[in-house]
Amino acid sequence: MKRTWNLACGFGVLLGLITGCRGNSGGGEQISSPEPVPAGLSARVVSPRAGTLWYLGDTIPFVAEVMDQSGAPVDANVRWISDLTGDLGVGTSLRRDDLASGRHRVRAVAESRTISASATVDITVSECGPFGPWSSSDFVLPYPPGRAYVVNQSNCSGFGHSGFWKNGYDFIMDIGTDVVAARGGVVGWANDGCDDGNAACTNLITVIHADGTVALYSHLTRGGVLVTSGEGVAQGQLIGRSGNTGKTGGLPHLHFSLHPCNELPGLPGARDCPTMSVNFRNTAPNPHGPQAHTAYRAE
Repeated sequence: MKRTWNLACGFGVLLGLITGCRGNSGGGEQISSPEPVPAGLSARVVSPRAGTLWYLGDTIPFVAEVMDQSGAPVDANVRWISDLTGDLGVGTSLRRDDLASGRHRVRAVAESRTISASATVDITVSECGPFGPWSSSDFVLPYPPGRAYVVNQSNCSGFGHSGFWKNGYDFIMDIGTDVVAARGGVVGWANDGCDDGNAACTNLITVIHADGTVALYSHLTRGGVLVTSGEGVAQGQLIGRSGNTGKTGGLPHLHFSLHPCNELPGLPGARDCPTMSVNFRNTAPNPHGPQAHTAYRAE
């Protein structure tokens, strides 16, 4: 509320000439009292929701709602801060896709003149990722169309899929199940001769793709390596049969993972050649790759 006074009348008061003086909005210099400051604010994080698991490369929406003491919405600047990453930016609504992996406590700090309020939310960003769009992936599931298999371990699911091997999938399969090339390329390694149940010896195939990435198909059965080193293979081509060789924990399955090179641990010339994120276009939506304890049908 604004209140104005006629300065000429005020000067008259000082002289004792008070007859006819009253508030006047016309003429002379005007003095305005300040607008009242809100008595309080409250802030609420609308998004992201606490407990949601995000992955490297995900675009995370940050949305805050700010209200006055009566619960009415208030226009206020919101600064977003992560205890792990630091200042995320200013805006009632933000989208970020460059948060570090780990547990974040994200704080929304709202300010309106001299009053401020804050709200926090705890989120986790997985070390796995980033993932490209699954529907346009270069890869199909490593088994023939029409078949579905359950994922035992997926990306960053712990146990054998952590650290160096954090990305990758274990598809539960009976010994002798057909395995196809998830993407075309040239066979790098084709190792056979291990007996099922031998944890110290693994039958495997690697396929080198045109962009230099390499797919690993391992735990194949004895006699289940159907290609040779240097052979070209097409996407969807039968290349092997699954088994129970190597460190399978006694569960016959196919391990599939993607790597930036062909010099994998346990193979000649081994070097740092970690796993990479990958998803598949010929199955149900899998933006972060197939998830554990779920069956995926190849279409």
